[in-house]
Amino acid sequence: MLKNDTIDKGPSKLLLKQIDLENYYKHRRNVSEIQSLTKLGNGTHIKHISRGKQDQLEEEKNTEIEKANHILFQKIRKIMERKPYKVTTHYPLRQSSRSVVPQDRPRDLMAISPP
Repeated sequence: MLKNDTIDKGPSKLLLKQIDLENYYKHRRNVSEIQSLTKLGNGTHIKHISRGKQDQLEEEKNTEIEKANHILFQKIRKIMERKPYKVTTHYPLRQSSRSVVPQDRPRDLMAISPP
C-alpha cells in the first residue's frame, strides 16, 4: 500500500501514518529474511575465474612485446651488418653567402633581380 494512498483517504491521518510505518517495517523484515534460491558459496571460485582472464591478458601483452622486440632486433642487426659508406659531396661547400670579390656583389645582385 502506498503511503499517499492511505494518508489521504481515511478518518485519521495519524492512525493511517502508523499503519503505513508498520507495513514498511514488516516489508523490510520480510526482505531481510529472504534467502537466495541458488547457492553461490563464499565467492572464491569467482576470483579464480577472473585471475585466469588476467593471466590470459598478460600472456597476450608479453607476446606482443616479444614480437616488437624481435622486429627491433632484426632492424638493429641489419644496420650493424651494413657496410659503412663514404660520404662524398659533388658540390664544393660555400663558406659564406658573400661574393668572393666585394666589387662583384652589386653586379651579382643586378643579375638576379627582375628588370
